[in-house]
Amino acid sequence: MPQVESYVQNGVNFISVAGDIEMFDITEFKKTLYGLLRSPNYAIVELDLGRVNYIDSSGLAALVGFAKTVRREGRKFRLLRMRAQVADLVHLAGLDTFFREE
Repeated sequence: MPQVESYVQNGVNFISVAGDIEMFDITEFKKTLYGLLRSPNYAIVELDLGRVNYIDSSGLAALVGFAKTVRREGRKFRLLRMRAQVADLVHLAGLDTFFREE
């Protein structure tokens, strides 16, 4: 399962993910991500994928669902530091604009 670290500072919930995001661990990964939304002390979620080497379609779907939930709660969502493989998948899926929305 990918490792997830988080801290809240100056109204931003910084979430860092390391490892592969794939279907074998997706249920536990999603539980971890959604558990980090419980704190009311932030308006922005920044998800750092700089240490993610691989993501499959189930991982991408999890990120889309997470971003939708964050935005539905009235918060902003940003993806940070995507590696080439992850950025390529986001582009091929036509989600460039979705992940840039504010």
